[in-house]
Parts: sequence; C-alpha cells; structure tokens
Amino acid sequence: MANDAIALHATEMPVPQQSFVSLNELLAIARRESADQMDYYIGVEHLLMALLRIKGGIAVQLFAQHDSSSSYIEFLAQNDDNLNIASHLGIFTPRTSRVIAKAQSYIAQGVAPDERALLRALIEERNSLVVKRILRNLNLRHEQLLSAVDAWQPEQMTNFDLPVPQVQNNDPRYALTPDDLTIIQHIFRASTRVVIERLLSSEGNSYSGARVLLVRAFDAHGREQSPAVVKLHDRRAVLWEKLRYDEYVRDKLPANTAHLIVDALPESSPIGGLKYSFVQGHLDANTTNLRDFARSQPPQIVARWLRERLYNGFRHTWWDQRT
Repeated sequence: MANDAIALHATEMPVPQQSFVSLNELLAIARRESADQMDYYIGVEHLLMALLRIKGGIAVQLFAQHDSSSSYIEFLAQNDDNLNIASHLGIFTPRTSRVIAKAQSYIAQGVAPDERALLRALIEERNSLVVKRILRNLNLRHEQLLSAVDAWQPEQMTNFDLPVPQVQNNDPRYALTPDDLTIIQHIFRASTRVVIERLLSSEGNSYSGARVLLVRAFDAHGREQSPAVVKLHDRRAVLWEKLRYDEYVRDKLPANTAHLIVDALPESSPIGGLKYSFVQGHLDANTTNLRDFARSQPPQIVARWLRERLYNGFRHTWWDQRT
C-alpha cells in the first residue's frame, strides 16, 4: 500500500513542457540584430534573422527543406542600402509594426508556438522586398510557404544561438554559483547584460529556503528593462510553485502585484528559477524585503502598511475568498 501511494504521488508530479521562444523574446533578438548591424531601425529583415537564431526552429527547418542554410537566408534578408549610423534608435518600421500586430492576433487566436505566428505574419507581408527576394530565390509561392508553416511540427526543443548575457553581482553577501549563473542567463537570455543588485533572502533566512534576488537587465542598445525579482530553488520546488501559481494565483492577483513572467527549468541543472515582475517598478536605496522593513519601522507604520497596502490590496480576490 505504501509503495502504491508513492507511485501515485510520483504520477501527480508535473512534467516540464517543451520550451518555446516567446514573441517578446523574438523581438528582443531582432533588436539585437539591428544593433549588431548598426541599423537605426528594426525591420522585417531583423525579424527574420531573429527567427533564424532559433536552433531547431520553424524558420531554420523550413528553409533547410529547400536546401537553403540560415546563412544564405540571412544574406537574402540583408538590406542593400545599409547605412553606418552612429545612433541606434531601435525603432520599429511601420511594416514591422504591422507584422508584429498580425502575429499578436494569431497568438490570441491560439496559433502556437509564437515563432510560427511571427513567421506566418511575416510571409503574409507580400509587398516586403525581403519576402519577395526569398521567395524568388527559393522558387516558392506564398501559398506554398504558408502551408509549410501551418504543417510544421517541432522536432526538438528550441534554443537561442546567441552569446549568453554577462552577469554582474553587486551584492557581496551573495555567492553566485555556477548553477545560479546558468539559470539567470537562461531567464534573461534575450538580454545582453544582467546586474544582480541585491539578495533579498537566502537559504535558511526565508520561508521557502529559496534565494531571492533583485535584478536589472539591459538590451542590446544598453536600455534598461523593468527590474525583476528572481527566485532560485531546486527544480522540484520551482516546478510546484509554477504549477500552483498557474492554477490558483495567476488570475486572482490585482494588477499592481508581482506576476510570474518567466520560468527556467533546464534539464542539465539541479535547480530552477522563476522571474517575477517587480511591484515597485524602480530601484532605489529603500528597496528591501518585508522582514527588514518591519525591523526598521515603528510597529504603527508596519501595521498600517499591512492593512492598507497588503490586506486591502488583496482582499477581494484573495483574503475574502470563500470555498
């Protein structure tokens, strides 16, 4: 009986799903491609090159079926009148914005993964010189390529063919281990630089035993992205936290609370990670955790904060729930 109970518990353990690249990550790669080529804009050609950076992705596989390597497709996608402009603004062209909007519409309709939606939207931009050039050189019609996009089935887990971001640790209390570094680089794989500002909690000093970090990231143009909170723990704990978040928390939290953005569970790592939005929105010297806040403030201030900001903020969707 005991063995049966153990076996049943094991079958209930959630299994990580195949990982695909999100549309936002594809756009971040396109931005990097634009910066690397010293273009002041982000065009359709940069979207295509972003798709070609995905190992085992739809663009790489479909073009390989027509004896065309990623390097050749990239060559076809290059802009002929590329200018060496010192200021890289990273602005989406009107055509690019139209393609992105159409891809978002496909994703909303259930087209998956996101790279399929983006490639389909890109190919449907019939007046694009990049699309015309590729179809002409591959001797294909729009309908043929669109049918191939719809019929494509992923053969393996996709991944980025890009340099890993540089990680800088600004908190001397935190010892950045190789496993932690791998997870952080995986979470911020569309960024070029990551800065760990401070350790908010550590093993033996937090409720769950996880390591919680306050992190900033920067894109290829050096622009700072929204700060984030990264939680590192063993794979099983991370897997269960994500499962419970998806089932019980995600649709009940107010808009002004932290939401789970990205999870990282690479097969080769004994730990996993979760990236949450940072509620405060910006970093300053007063950013801290609740424990340190309670220790540094009078009881009256802590009590008022707990009632006004925490209890009332979650009351209707959380504390007042009835089963």
